[in-house]
Amino acid sequence: MFVFLIICLTTYPINKVKINAENSFIPSEPGSYQVSWIDLIGVSDNSLNISIYYPGLEYGEGSQPNIDDGSYPTLLVSPGITLLIEYLRPLAEITCSWGYVVVLVQSRTGAYDLERTYDIISTLDWISEKNNDPSFILYQMIDEDHLGVMGHSMGGNAAILACVNETRFKVSVPIATGLNPWYTIKEDSAAKVHVPILFLYGSDDYWTKDYTPLKYMYANSPKFLVNISGHDHSSIIRDSITFKYIISFLNMYLSGEEEYSSQLFGEYAQEDVNSGLIRLTYDISVGKTEYEISNLVVDPVSVSVGESVTISVDVENVGTKSGTYPVRLMIDGDLVLAHHMHLYTEAKPVTVDVGASEKVSFTYQTDVEGIHRVEIEELEDSFEVVKPLIPEYEISNLVVDPVSVSVGESVTISVDVENVGTKSGAHKLTLMIDGDLIEEKTVTVDVGQSEKVTFTYQTDVEGSYQVEIGELSDSFEVVKPLIPEYEISNLVVDPVSVSVGESVTISVDVENVGTKSGMYTVNMTIDGDMVEEKTVTVDVGASEKVTFTYQTDVEGVHKVEIGELSDSFEVKKPIIPGFPAVALVLGLSLIMIFLTQRKQ
Repeated sequence: MFVFLIICLTTYPINKVKINAENSFIPSEPGSYQVSWIDLIGVSDNSLNISIYYPGLEYGEGSQPNIDDGSYPTLLVSPGITLLIEYLRPLAEITCSWGYVVVLVQSRTGAYDLERTYDIISTLDWISEKNNDPSFILYQMIDEDHLGVMGHSMGGNAAILACVNETRFKVSVPIATGLNPWYTIKEDSAAKVHVPILFLYGSDDYWTKDYTPLKYMYANSPKFLVNISGHDHSSIIRDSITFKYIISFLNMYLSGEEEYSSQLFGEYAQEDVNSGLIRLTYDISVGKTEYEISNLVVDPVSVSVGESVTISVDVENVGTKSGTYPVRLMIDGDLVLAHHMHLYTEAKPVTVDVGASEKVSFTYQTDVEGIHRVEIEELEDSFEVVKPLIPEYEISNLVVDPVSVSVGESVTISVDVENVGTKSGAHKLTLMIDGDLIEEKTVTVDVGQSEKVTFTYQTDVEGSYQVEIGELSDSFEVVKPLIPEYEISNLVVDPVSVSVGESVTISVDVENVGTKSGMYTVNMTIDGDMVEEKTVTVDVGASEKVTFTYQTDVEGVHKVEIGELSDSFEVKKPIIPGFPAVALVLGLSLIMIFLTQRKQ
């Protein structure tokens, strides 16, 4: 934000209205008038609730009005959509103390800027009627030649539109006025306001800090933009600095007190700028911007879908002052682009000086075939969008075969690609499985022809799989295959000790825990050497015993292994009879011979 101090030789003509001479010259403090007020329900055509603050004989609700100074400049005020008029009462009270009638207008719930504008104007009509009613407490207290309008947030938008639609208002004070998607007001609406206007917004107001300066840019002089430090969207309307600039503005432009220029933009305002309280931009120069739009050119007048058309006009400033003008492009009756000359342009900033002309260009593209109407201001033309010679493809007939495969088996996936366009071309297909890109294939298809594209996919992971090609989808399932599966158990070696030359019996159980009958070969290893194998047929869920017989002359411990099972047996030297036993046998034999001979 920059601070502009604009030097002028001539100022805006001011309406002179007498203000109580005892008033303080410090507009951030209360003035010399006692403040009274009345609250009214269901007034005007819209049955609105309003509060009227007026100079009274004593402070308080319903006090008798102070009619010593005749009628008073009057200000109509609209709150924002989220705030009630209660939040504006401090502002209304201090403004009233400076010799103003202040009318707070509570719009209908949910009313937007246009509805609020109508509420303000209908309330003004009601006030004007009551001003001539001798039974009304404020009879002839409203100075209908010195009327102003003020609003906060969406009410600030209404304060702009009210001056566009109602010439009785002589000043406008939009506070924290923004531009949201649901607002019907555009930033350039202020260009249609031809009365003094004061914009105020807070430095911390993220709702309006981008749009309030835009509205100021389009407004006509005299105009003021006050950015108040440290305030957000709501707090600004209860700050004494806000009161100071509002009252200084009203005193100068609605009440005709020229000496308040020092408070509004002169030496006292500069002190606020230097101390960091505000940032101030203003223009009090005299002159009027006036523009003529001509030479609408649309080039080319026929484009294919996807191609752009260039639209241009010449903007001539035939007024007496340089300025900014929003050129709006309408296509088929819809607002498309606003080329903000001098601020936020799409191409480059353009300033139109007095008597000069500048060309403003737009680039527009649409995929909608047909003839399109172009409008800029009162100028009209058209262009046509035609179907281009391009290939266009339709993907259909997704087939997954088979839809159930065993682990290790392949699935075939195919689609038909038809060219329904006007030109032959190549189209790339992407196979996605469970969201992952698996494979891409490119196929060339002539106009009106169809080609089948086939993919092959295999996975060892069981489960369900989602297949996608373009917008088509299907699925297949991978299941556990029908295969035999064996478990070897119960290794038995019998006996575990034998003599040289003797045999040992070795057996195991073979169980089929798979899903298919099969034959299994059992290999027996002794001391690391495979010595024998046997093949056995085992049905699903059944168990078979396999037995081996083994004999060796090698003494020692021998290790037996079948599969992952192991055991051992020992081979020992055989037992040979010794001398004592022979002698015993020989002795017994001799005794038997001796006894036999004696008997004879």
